[in-house]
Amino acid sequence: MKLLTALVILNILLFADVNSKEDNSNQNLQKGLELLKEKKIKKAEKLLKKACDKGIGEGCFHLGRIYDNGIVVKKDYTKAIAFYKEAIKKDYPKAYASLGIMYSNGKGVKVDNKKALELFIQSCDKNSSFGCTNLG
Repeated sequence: MKLLTALVILNILLFADVNSKEDNSNQNLQKGLELLKEKKIKKAEKLLKKACDKGIGEGCFHLGRIYDNGIVVKKDYTKAIAFYKEAIKKDYPKAYASLGIMYSNGKGVKVDNKKALELFIQSCDKNSSFGCTNLG
């Protein structure tokens, strides 16, 4: 386990981007995810939004989840869809599947199983097990 941890740390150090703006965006993402786990949703939301605004698709995806699932905030499918679409623009694989679920369940959109299937396939093609699982 110690070897694995050391390899992960070494990998991070070797491939770390020296661009401070990207580093800051990644820090916003990581801190936002930590705050989500701690159920500090409003603080997490601010940091995830900063990451999303700086091009980090995962930040957009997690914002979508907050509104999709009503995590401490009122469910807002319109916002969830917007954030999932933004994450898709940034090519975040899980966002395709999450938006597909919105279409398959008619959450904030008219049920469209064809569109849902297309999104699940795109997610799966991007190696997201989440997308592949939804293919059935």
